Amino acid sequence: MIIGGVTSAMVTKIVTAEKTYDRKLLESKPDNWRKIIDLLQEPDLMAVIVTLTAKNYEQIDSEEYAAVASKLLEKVSSVPHLVLIHEAVLGGARSMTGSDEESWDGVTWNDTAARQHFGDIDEALRLRVNNRVTEAGIRPVTYKRNLDISALASNFLDDSQNNLMFRIYIPSGKLFEEESSEILSMFHNWLLQVRGRNIRRGGYQTAKGRVVEFFAEDNTQQHTWSEELETFTQFISIIDNTTAATTMIQGLGIDQAMASALVSTYSKKLKRIQLDAKHEREQVTQKINASLRMNQLQTRQALESDLLEYASDASSDLLERMLDQLIPASPEVIPLPARLSQPHQLPLQINQQFFNNVEGVVAQHISGNITNNAVPAELMSLIQRFGNEEAQALTEATQELADTNAPPNRRIQAKQFLKAFTMKLADKVTDVGITIAQKWLEQQTGISS
Repeated sequence: MIIGGVTSAMVTKIVTAEKTYDRKLLESKPDNWRKIIDLLQEPDLMAVIVTLTAKNYEQIDSEEYAAVASKLLEKVSSVPHLVLIHEAVLGGARSMTGSDEESWDGVTWNDTAARQHFGDIDEALRLRVNNRVTEAGIRPVTYKRNLDISALASNFLDDSQNNLMFRIYIPSGKLFEEESSEILSMFHNWLLQVRGRNIRRGGYQTAKGRVVEFFAEDNTQQHTWSEELETFTQFISIIDNTTAATTMIQGLGIDQAMASALVSTYSKKLKRIQLDAKHEREQVTQKINASLRMNQLQTRQALESDLLEYASDASSDLLERMLDQLIPASPEVIPLPARLSQPHQLPLQINQQFFNNVEGVVAQHISGNITNNAVPAELMSLIQRFGNEEAQALTEATQELADTNAPPNRRIQAKQFLKAFTMKLADKVTDVGITIAQKWLEQQTGISS
């Protein structure tokens, strides 16, 4: 279903896939919104694309539409959705740049189009509706031009039609890069061999990173996928107990001989992955220690001097304990059993500047080449502090955007996702990092907007 604006690229993509679609407009009475709500509950509905304008914001905020608007947002969030909002509507007048009018590629320029797409929206109203959209569980994506809409819709429709279940970007040089890929391969084999799922692995690889995607070729749904991931996580958490792990697989419909063989195979693979991860972590820790000594604070004596000055109960091994906490113990794409040494509890009082220095050096060694060289530290800091449950997705979007060899449409998607994050964040906090992050996003060339 398409609610609101439509482009020829959307229609072409849907027709080419031999699918049908309904188009509905929100510039209508509440009764029509109720009809849209009914359609959103149809069992054969695959996905919905919604474009919200300034006029729609006014409707959502009005007394006449109050009840039906809440229900509409709730139903949109309950199905696979792409909600598009122009930057000047989501972010307000401050999100406009001097070149916006000159580069406008939409309908004929007039006052109505300018108001609808580029602002003149009451700030209090804008904030209220932004909050309602977020509270409904919707993650809006911004756009500036029709080219953006076409690219974003194309990505969304491709993912929906191919039944995308999982997607992750792994930058080259990231700590546990190879181990993460191997764990995903283990999970893929588990789905095929143990669970009998018809799951196709896809993605792409560049010199700067790789994307791993899983597509369901059967009737696997997103909630089923989550259950499969939970089951696999439970299995590897008990894999050291051969009897329990074998019994668990038998309970999934596998005979005893095959179950025993699978437990043995997965146990050996997991032990090898974790041994490799342990060695890699030790090597990285040594490099970080050397970097801190030589480049950050010059000598170990200087480090310990700072610690004694700022940490109430500092000791000579505090730096190692900090590194234990800051450096992951194992790949994080799928939770693994904690076989490596666990981080020690740190003293509560540590000088923030010293901690930030150490944290920054650690990030340079574990985050991958892209994050080190191409992304402003201010953006990564904003994501870490304010990203909450979206932090991982925002980090991956940043890395994929910085990968100039990634597919242009995917970079547009990453860019607009990050723009929406910084715009919504600017409504809540004052931080110079937001301005720096937004400037960097605008400077990403070679793609639209």
